[in-house]
Amino acid sequence: MKWFIIFLVGVCLPAFASEPLVFNQATIKLLDQVYVNQNTRWTVEKTKQRLLENQFLLAEAKRLKPELISRQSNVGFSNQVHVRELLYALVRTQQDITLSLPVFKKPSHDQLTTMLAPAMSMTPANTYTQTQVNHLSKVKFDSYVTKPLNLAELLTEQSLQNRFRLHQGDTQLLATLLTQHFEFVHFTQQAKKQLHDKGIEFEQLQQIALAELLRSPMLTYFGVQQQMHAERSEFLEQIIANISKSEITEYYRKHKQQFKYISQVHAEAVKFTDANQAHAFFEQAKVSDIGKAVGQDPSINTSQITKGIFTRKTPTNNALSPWLKQLLFTLEVDSLSKPIRGADNHWYVAKVSEKQFEYFPADSETVIYQAKLAIAQSKALDGYQSKLANWLEKAKG
Repeated sequence: MKWFIIFLVGVCLPAFASEPLVFNQATIKLLDQVYVNQNTRWTVEKTKQRLLENQFLLAEAKRLKPELISRQSNVGFSNQVHVRELLYALVRTQQDITLSLPVFKKPSHDQLTTMLAPAMSMTPANTYTQTQVNHLSKVKFDSYVTKPLNLAELLTEQSLQNRFRLHQGDTQLLATLLTQHFEFVHFTQQAKKQLHDKGIEFEQLQQIALAELLRSPMLTYFGVQQQMHAERSEFLEQIIANISKSEITEYYRKHKQQFKYISQVHAEAVKFTDANQAHAFFEQAKVSDIGKAVGQDPSINTSQITKGIFTRKTPTNNALSPWLKQLLFTLEVDSLSKPIRGADNHWYVAKVSEKQFEYFPADSETVIYQAKLAIAQSKALDGYQSKLANWLEKAKG
């Protein structure tokens, strides 16, 4: 895969924040330490490029996928929760930053139960109605966490599993979440000053953390990174829908070798019910040949032998099970297989003496599917590189 690399230092960027974002050397050094810890072959140049590219992806998320700014999944945590975790991790890489967080004064069990009462009368939801939000917002935690925070906000940022637990009246979870908010307030106050003295702005790290968080889903959106379970983004599907027949034909002409497949095999396999017999036969066949070994072993009868020329269309039967057929097509030519236990609990020793190859036709479903996907991914990457280059060029201006 091609990668578009541009290295810039101290460039003002049209980023997500209202003010241009500048990466100074102190910030770059901090982030570089994090990346090097994950990959010892990482370089500071890659850090600079990644910071800039992430800001582009953040700007594009705001423009094209604004719903991703707050949350990536209805069942997962909000991005605010993940950003807080990333900020903790970033600051903890700085050994010269010292933190002394005060102890949280946890509300009593009865107080926590009273706080959750409005939620306990509702069922967990991905989104709450305005009436529900208004009702939940009446429960304030400001005096406990020393910042504005209400029950509606706390519930909204949680995963569906945590929301379910809170709606069920889990006071222990509520106490844990309030502790986390309280500690983050004091963490922010202490870290912000010490980072500032090092030339690093805490607010900038928040934006860097959010951009890093959105990197993967936005690369997937642009079709340059594959989703889990081989799912494709709508952006990539649109490209696929517009690929012409002539493009597929041209791709097939240039990449015909990748559409070569094994059409038939000349093979022989011997089946055993006992593993020791199979291993003894294997040792004998290694010395001579599988055919000679069969002739030298009077205990082997014809019902144990599967031999012939097999194609993809050769029907399976008692002698040629689907499992054995698949095995014969995967063995290397002239390579004797060690005894393998089959799906039928028998042991097999097999050898392929010859393979013949053919090419999928240009109009076959296999060619059309693979060609469209490869062409679309190439177009998506080219388009992404062009967008990134244009964005960085404007940033320099």
